[in-house]
Amino acid sequence: MNPVRLKLSGFLSYRDPVEIPFEGINLACISGQNGAGKSSILDSITWALFGKARGKDEEIINSHADAAEVILDFTYENSLYRVQRSKPRNKTTVLEFMIQDDAGRWRTLTESSLRATEDRIQQVLRLDYDTFINASFFLQGKADQFAQQRPGERKHILSNVLGLEIWETYRAQAAKNIRAQESDKNGIAGQLQGIDEELAREPEYQNQLKQLETELGHLTELLDTKSAALEAAVQQENMLKSLQKSLEEKTVRWQSDQQRLAGVQQQLEQRIQEKEKYQQALAAAPEIEQEYQAWLKDRQQLEHWEALAARQRAVTEKRSTQQAVLEKKQAELTTLLNALRQRQAEVDAKAAETSEIEQSLERLRVEAELLAGQKQHMGELNEQREALRLANSEVDLNLQAVVRELGSLTERIARLGEAEEELCPVCKKPLSVSERQRMVSDLQAEKSGKETRQRELAGQLQANKGRMKAIVDQLNNLTSLDARIQQNHQNLSREEARLAQIREASQKFQAEFLPQLTAVETSLENEDYEPAARAAILALDAEAGQIGYDAAAHEAVRQSEQRRRTSEDQKRTVDHARATLMPLEREISTLAASIASEQHSLEQLTVEKQQSEQEVQQLKSRLPDRKGLESEVVALKEQVNRKNIEVGGAQGRIKNLDYHRKQQKSLLARRDEIQRQISLLKQLERAFSKDGIPALLIEQALPEIETQANDLLERLSNGAMALKFETQADYKDNKRSDKKETLDIKISDASGAYREYEMYSGGEAFRVNFAIRLALSRVLAHRAGARLQTLVIDEGFGSQDADGRQRLIEAINQVRGDFEKILVITHLEELKDAFPARIEVEKGVGGSTVHVQVL
Repeated sequence: MNPVRLKLSGFLSYRDPVEIPFEGINLACISGQNGAGKSSILDSITWALFGKARGKDEEIINSHADAAEVILDFTYENSLYRVQRSKPRNKTTVLEFMIQDDAGRWRTLTESSLRATEDRIQQVLRLDYDTFINASFFLQGKADQFAQQRPGERKHILSNVLGLEIWETYRAQAAKNIRAQESDKNGIAGQLQGIDEELAREPEYQNQLKQLETELGHLTELLDTKSAALEAAVQQENMLKSLQKSLEEKTVRWQSDQQRLAGVQQQLEQRIQEKEKYQQALAAAPEIEQEYQAWLKDRQQLEHWEALAARQRAVTEKRSTQQAVLEKKQAELTTLLNALRQRQAEVDAKAAETSEIEQSLERLRVEAELLAGQKQHMGELNEQREALRLANSEVDLNLQAVVRELGSLTERIARLGEAEEELCPVCKKPLSVSERQRMVSDLQAEKSGKETRQRELAGQLQANKGRMKAIVDQLNNLTSLDARIQQNHQNLSREEARLAQIREASQKFQAEFLPQLTAVETSLENEDYEPAARAAILALDAEAGQIGYDAAAHEAVRQSEQRRRTSEDQKRTVDHARATLMPLEREISTLAASIASEQHSLEQLTVEKQQSEQEVQQLKSRLPDRKGLESEVVALKEQVNRKNIEVGGAQGRIKNLDYHRKQQKSLLARRDEIQRQISLLKQLERAFSKDGIPALLIEQALPEIETQANDLLERLSNGAMALKFETQADYKDNKRSDKKETLDIKISDASGAYREYEMYSGGEAFRVNFAIRLALSRVLAHRAGARLQTLVIDEGFGSQDADGRQRLIEAINQVRGDFEKILVITHLEELKDAFPARIEVEKGVGGSTVHVQVL
């Protein structure tokens, strides 16, 4: 990963947007004072790529910003990528991942979720956060951490750097699985113990089953006897029910036959009445026929008048339509005329207000002049009040001074009167009696003058207060003057606007609406509107006169037709009587014969019904106690069921023994399998421990680290130094033939002799530390399948002397050709010139800023 451009905003100390271009930079120092934000640049890179930095997500947001955002452009394997990560305060993180195509356009690689996008970035880099930090960053105080530790601690550090701590997780999981398997094994042992106890009770369960089966046989025989007696009782009851059902059916038939006989008798009476009615109708047939013919004649005349009435209605409807047109137009013109007259009345009423408004305007203008004069007088009063206030202050100061002087004179006179010595109590000079008297007299005269002055000033102050009160009273009376002036201006504007509006409305009415008003009045007066409708009405009136419709004659024919209309039904009845009388007589004879037959059948059914009633009563008297038998059978069935349940339980216990034997076999096999799993897991636990696979991986990694370190150390020492790692050493006890696990560093000098790391000087040890640390980075990146293109050294130059700093710079220059970019962090001013490019970080009131300089 080779950074090309980095942009920060709201991130840690970088409140405002800051952009750092890395193009064209191979070796640069990141310089600035402690706390300026140098290391924050590294934090921004790891946070953009992996979402991890030194602080929590909310803590990385600058206190004066609403969100933190980092945009990192970097190249990897000839492709340009961009990562953009932002974190608004109290909201979720947004991550975008893009690659630039051949046309220079950004194509998104962002996945559906934040975690998936972070995984995609790690797939591209082939590095996770920890591997990236250990491989690319030389952090403060950690370059010599590996070499300075005891051999045992070196293994631990190397294990962490190589990411072997995962094997401890595997070992802990294996131990956890062992405990779980042991718990399962103990549970199986408890189950097996319970099964053995249950199998030992098999003879007891067999005896219980035999006894229960004997008891069940006795109960079953007794139940069969009682069930047979109950079945016989049920059969007798069923026979009784059958007889009762037959009796009910006969009763229903008897009732039905009676109803049918009554119905036929009623039908016969109705037919006899109909026969008499038809005979009466045939007797009045001549009169009905004559009335019927007169009704037919009325019908013909009524149809003639109905036709004329229809034509008359059509003409009337057309005339109504034209009349509606005239009335509608008249209503429209009348509405318009009323509206225009209303507008004229409003304009005239407003015009009548003109004189009143002009008088109001004149009064308001006079009032405005008076208010302006009062406003000027108010200003003069304010000036007088201020002058009087200043005069009062001066008088008050003079009065206070006079009071102080009077106090001083009174004290001096008192002191002269009380003095018994010949010295002046004030100036301490010799003082005769006459001089003392003269001095007292002079002081009293001066005091009298001051008292007079005091009274004058007090009187002047009192007079001024009176004048001040008069001025204040006048000002208080004028407090609402501004509001009155403003109200006067508003009233003037309102009245002027009203006058202008009235005049404009009057002019508009004269120009636009007065001609229209005259035209509407003329049209209504002459009735010259809608001439087509008027002509149509005249034509329709002429047509109505030619129809010849007589409403009175029409009404007379209608009443005659209605009066004779019953003759139609009477004629229909006569015709029906002629056609129906002979069939009706035959139906009457048939109904009389049917009644005689029905009466004979009903007498036979009555005899059968009485016989069935006697049979039902006799069978009822011989019925057994079915409910008592049912109770006995139910009780016996419950006993048999309970006994069957007991027998089933006994059989189940015996059958369950077979299940226990199978379960016993299964549990024994499972216990053996668990024991085998425990043995395998213990082997895995040993393999995952620090002396297992991690030790083998360290053994495999050490030759590669040793090769890489010697390659760098050869260049740093001009071939004078080499190192090797030893992982086993002899015990101090000579009696032990085995070796102990260790991780010693042996270094050879120009003579080829190997010595312990601790035997070398600071400069030589530093080159060894640097070579080992860089070798670890290369091996770690190689194992991750990634290319190590960038190296960041935050090693703390300030903790070394001048020789140590010089050695570090020389070491960096020796390996700069192996990296696309090397960034060194320092706060020492004297080291800036040692680098061809500088990234200077400063922190001010607005946060950290960056200036890039390439020499």
